[in-house]
Amino acid sequence: MEKILFLVAHPDDVAFGMGGTALLLKEKFELQVVCATRGEKAWKEHTLEETAGKRKSEEKDACKMLGAELSFLDEIDLELLPSQNVIDKVASILKQIDFRAVFTLWPIDVHPDHSAIYEICRKAIRAAWKKTELYFCEEGFGIQTTAFHPDVYVDISGVINEKIKMLRLHECQNQDDRMVKLILKQNEFRGLEVSCAYAEAFKMPVPITNRTKSVLMEI
Repeated sequence: MEKILFLVAHPDDVAFGMGGTALLLKEKFELQVVCATRGEKAWKEHTLEETAGKRKSEEKDACKMLGAELSFLDEIDLELLPSQNVIDKVASILKQIDFRAVFTLWPIDVHPDHSAIYEICRKAIRAAWKKTELYFCEEGFGIQTTAFHPDVYVDISGVINEKIKMLRLHECQNQDDRMVKLILKQNEFRGLEVSCAYAEAFKMPVPITNRTKSVLMEI
């Protein structure tokens, strides 16, 4: 079975930005999630160690829903940089496994770690000399991700309830269900753009055409 990599900055990035698409892809592909940090600075009421442990556990539960293998790069939340060391770590993963596609984050974003993981991804793919499909997702449009004009949409209406369940696994980032509400509005808006109930949108290095071979056309 072909493999797909989700390279993200924090636990919850897959669920929030592309959880519905991942749920659809898991039926035909083996998924691997590589998370650069444990998001340890995102829960101010607790110590870094407590937050890291909580968010790691939440991501493990989310990956179980996807049947995905999970690993961490052990970088620090809010300190992630596209250093050669981190690029080499990701390039090593790409050299070991032939991924059909890689999904990561869009760089124009208020969170600097999201910009960093984009740069890490692009440079690691080049360093590994790998040809792979590459997709960029949005998170919290209008609040977090900006200047995002989609190249391709995925109808996630059939798995929206599963996505909501996955989102709610990330309790420390979803107090009062606020992130679920935000992401549902995003998915509803993208759905309106393509005449379905809920959709996730993606950017690509080159916009999709009638000749593009894409994993998104196989789900």
